[in-house]
Amino acid sequence: MPHTVNATIVYPHTRSPRVQKGREYQMAPPPNPDFFHRVGGYPDTREEFASLILSYIDASNTRPRLDKNTILSPLECRPEMAISSSTQHRPVLPLVRHPMFKREQCNFALTRRLHGGSYKWSQVWLATMYLRGLLQLGSATVVVKLYQESRYEWAQSELEEGYNPIFAAIEYADRLAKNEAWAYDRLRELQGRVIPWSYGFFKFRLPNGEISFAQVMEYVDGPLVSTFSSIARPPYAGLETMLDRAAQSLWEIHRCGVAHGDTVMLQNMILHPHSQTIVFIDFTYARSAAEGENAVRARGNDFLAILGVLHEFLPARDRDLLHAEMLWAERRKREDVPWKQLLFDADAADPYYYIFSFSEID
Repeated sequence: MPHTVNATIVYPHTRSPRVQKGREYQMAPPPNPDFFHRVGGYPDTREEFASLILSYIDASNTRPRLDKNTILSPLECRPEMAISSSTQHRPVLPLVRHPMFKREQCNFALTRRLHGGSYKWSQVWLATMYLRGLLQLGSATVVVKLYQESRYEWAQSELEEGYNPIFAAIEYADRLAKNEAWAYDRLRELQGRVIPWSYGFFKFRLPNGEISFAQVMEYVDGPLVSTFSSIARPPYAGLETMLDRAAQSLWEIHRCGVAHGDTVMLQNMILHPHSQTIVFIDFTYARSAAEGENAVRARGNDFLAILGVLHEFLPARDRDLLHAEMLWAERRKREDVPWKQLLFDADAADPYYYIFSFSEID
C-alpha cells in the first residue's frame, strides 16, 4: 500500500528564527517576516537538542521512510511563482496553471530519488503530479525537494560531550527552506530560464511522523555539467564554451542580488539540452550579492567554485588545464563580455588562486 502524506503549500515568504550571536555566516533576510515558522520551536538547551536528535534517530530506524510508493497530498495550496510569456522562458506546466492546483486538489507520487540519503541536507525526488478527480488532464513530472531534518548529519550521529545546540541553528530545516525561498523570490525573472520554475513551498507530515518543509519545482531534463569529463582533458575541447555559458548564467543571478553560496558546484549546474543554457539549482545556502566587501567576496567565491568543478574531473590539478583557465580569464577580461566583472570579483575573493593552484602540482 502506498503511503499517503498530508501537506500544506506555503508562500516562499519567511520568518527568521532568533539570530544566534557570534555566527560568522548569516543567511540572507527573508522577504516577509510572517510566514515560515518552526513547529515546536527551537531547542534552547543541550538536553532539549539531545531529545530532538534521539527522536530523529528513532524515526529513522523504526518508522517508514520515503520511497517511490509515497504519495504527497496537500491540505492547503497557496503557491506563488513568476509566470512569463517570454519566448526565452521555458513553458510553465499547464497543470500548475489550472485552478484546481490552487485549490489543493493535487497529488505528488514519488518515482525516483535524485539526491539524498543519510547525512544530506535535502532529499530530492522526481515525482508525478496529477490533479485529483481530473486524471483526464494527464500528469506532469516535477521535482520535490524535502528539507528533512532527521536525515541531517547532526541528526544521524551521537551527541558529543559539550555539544552546543546553537551550532546546528543555522541548519534547521525551516531556515534552509526559507533561505531558498528568499533566493527564488529575488530570482523571479530568471525562473524558467537560468533557474528552474518554482511551483511553491510545501509543508509535509512524512511517513515517519516528521514535519518537513519542501519545494516543488520544474524538472530540468538535462545532463549535469559534471558528466562532461572531456572538457578537462587535452586539448580541453568545450572548456571555454562551458565557462562562457556558466559565467553568463551566474552573472544574471548576481545581477538580481543573489550569490549561489555553495562551494561545491559539481552537482549544481545542468546544461539545458535545447537552449544550451547552464541552469543553476540548489540555492539552499544562497546569500546576498548586494554592494559591499562581503558581497564581492561571495560573488567571487561563486565563480571560483565553478572553476573548481573542472578539477573534480582529474585526480590532481593539471598544469595545462590551469594554464587554459588563465588564458581564458585574461582574454575575457580584455573583451567586452557583459559578465567580465565576475573575473575581477574572483580576483578580489582570492588573488592568489592560481599561485596556490600551481604550487599544489609542483
